Amino acid sequence: MLMPNTTRSWTDKAARIIRTLVWVVLAIVVLQQLFSSGRVSGQRAALLDQFQQQRNSRVIAMIHREETVSLLGVPVSKFIDI
Repeated sequence: MLMPNTTRSWTDKAARIIRTLVWVVLAIVVLQQLFSSGRVSGQRAALLDQFQQQRNSRVIAMIHREETVSLLGVPVSKFIDI
């Protein structure tokens, strides 16, 4: 005798859990990409500000750097940032 309701119920719950985990991982990846580039820029600005305060003068810097965008630690693309 088959009990389709319990089997269907168990698979539905498993499918919901898997879908939820996929969305959570996707949200974490997107948020990581949004906040990682701003963090580096903020650190650069803080370092230049600290240098200005130490020297009591204005600092003008041109930073030419190759930036890498990564997805879960795997580099996806590179671009030049000035």
